[in-house]
Amino acid sequence: MSYNIDIIDRLLKRFKFKQPVPEDIQGSVLDFNKEALVETLKNFGEYSIVYGLNIKIYYLSSRLGVGLSIVQSKIVLSIILFLVGVILTAGVLFAVDFLSNSRFEFFGDKEIQQHYEYENVFNEKKIDKYGLEKR
Repeated sequence: MSYNIDIIDRLLKRFKFKQPVPEDIQGSVLDFNKEALVETLKNFGEYSIVYGLNIKIYYLSSRLGVGLSIVQSKIVLSIILFLVGVILTAGVLFAVDFLSNSRFEFFGDKEIQQHYEYENVFNEKKIDKYGLEKR
């Protein structure tokens, strides 16, 4: 253990690091690394929207001090995308169910419901009067 500390101490003295790097410089180094990674991926044609989101999660976690790896950030992104898909699907199903079945009962507006029932009776009378087919 003390051997590792000695190595780190010698490295710090060799490169004359006497104090930690300021926060703004650390942030600019992270930004530069992110930009360099994105440019490299674009040059090789490997950059995509999903990989861009993955890189954002990776660098966001390193800024927050969590320090996820690229694979872990892919897992986090997959979980987030899955949850967004489930929430959107549930919202669409709820909206379809609400609009098709309980259009007026949800609001409890009796006048609109009575008007809707009157329209149905009125249309059925027209169907019977003119001999039209029901759908």
